[in-house]
Amino acid sequence: MSQAGANVAIIICNWNKREYVLKCIESVLRSSYTHYDLYVVDNGSTDGSADAITAQFASQVKLIRKSQNTGGAGGFQVGIQAALAENYEFLYLLDNDVVVDQDALRHLVEFLSSNPEIGAAGSKILYMDKPDTIQYLGASIDWDHFCLTHHYKNQLDTNDLPSIIDTDMIPACSMLVKTKAIVEVGGMDSEYFIYFDDVDMCYAMKLRGYKLSIYIPSIVWHKRSALVRNSTFEDYYIRRNSNYFFLKYMSPEKVPVLAERFVDIMFKEFYLGTYNSKYDIVRTRLFALEDLLNGTRGKAMEGRVVTLPTYENRLFEIIKSVTRIAILDDGTSHIKKIYNQIVLLKPDVEITIILSKLSRETVANLFQELPLITDQKSYDKTNFELTIQICEHVSLFPNYVQNKADLYVDLYSNVIYGKEDERYISNYDTVFKAYKELHLPLIIQRLYECKKNIQSLKMLGNG
Repeated sequence: MSQAGANVAIIICNWNKREYVLKCIESVLRSSYTHYDLYVVDNGSTDGSADAITAQFASQVKLIRKSQNTGGAGGFQVGIQAALAENYEFLYLLDNDVVVDQDALRHLVEFLSSNPEIGAAGSKILYMDKPDTIQYLGASIDWDHFCLTHHYKNQLDTNDLPSIIDTDMIPACSMLVKTKAIVEVGGMDSEYFIYFDDVDMCYAMKLRGYKLSIYIPSIVWHKRSALVRNSTFEDYYIRRNSNYFFLKYMSPEKVPVLAERFVDIMFKEFYLGTYNSKYDIVRTRLFALEDLLNGTRGKAMEGRVVTLPTYENRLFEIIKSVTRIAILDDGTSHIKKIYNQIVLLKPDVEITIILSKLSRETVANLFQELPLITDQKSYDKTNFELTIQICEHVSLFPNYVQNKADLYVDLYSNVIYGKEDERYISNYDTVFKAYKELHLPLIIQRLYECKKNIQSLKMLGNG
């Protein structure tokens, strides 16, 4: 039975996050908007989550206990189906490690109620551990590069944000959806298991004419997953599911373009992953692509996701005894990520940014606290113990050799340091050309077959 007058079903999906889900529920119960029923789907937790929820909130929560973990996608879909049996106007999807502002739900309900063309709305998501920093505010789908471009990702929260941000996707950690829209798209595809399930559901709504928005007055705080990777979990599911999504919705003419991307990524990971002895990561990512091409979905088979050993951090080993570093930019915002990575590894190091292609103003806008900056004309290499050249990928290091850096670092934490590394990478283009000629025709053929199978499943209502 639903609460009299309730027009919102709040659905929280939980698996083995006992303390976080209890805090999430507590924050929901403090909401200024009270016309809701609260559903919690427990995905077969083994940490006592379900019993703790029953003990503390038995009369306030509709608890659905599942015997096994079917991922966030499967858990949300169970909650959605349960809610659709009642007469709710909206469904509110929440991650278990979210804390909601007391007015978050009220703002979303008022916003959707006054905008009939909008099918779903999301909140401003801030980091729980860094409440002055935005996690991201939705994302645009980049069909040319087969990826998501997140809005305002990791930017400082300010008062000059637009109140409404149009978006292609809303993360399911805080998404209010109109029931009629979710009925039209069939809910969430549980076969994603985790990652890109919300992207697919949002895009399906857009295809049916609905707009999607992030509404800034609605605020939640999200606990970011551990920065230290201890398994290949994300390597598998993000790789398999992102490519499934793009293959499902893109035009057939783009299949050869996606195939080129496949071959490029597979080779980069194999060439550098084996050189760095990261065999587990390479193996998992290849399994993800194999399962995609074979139509294998849902929870990963045994052996696909593995615990990672402790890899040597080459960047740390190189900089651990250094006190003064110069960083040469590559003309992009990559400098911020690598700068922060170095500071995280060695907080006491003095870093000076050497302006090679970026302007001083551009660099200043990238950082909350302005680092030391000088231009390349004033740069004297002898004043620094180590000079680092940033590049998008270390295979591009020949483009920067004229800068005479000691170390090359890319976005993926690959490094080139010394003649042995340089010799290995110098063969990259030659080996890649042979690899591409051998594999590209086969990958194109397999992707066409895969897309055809996906389209067949869509026609049957299973895709």
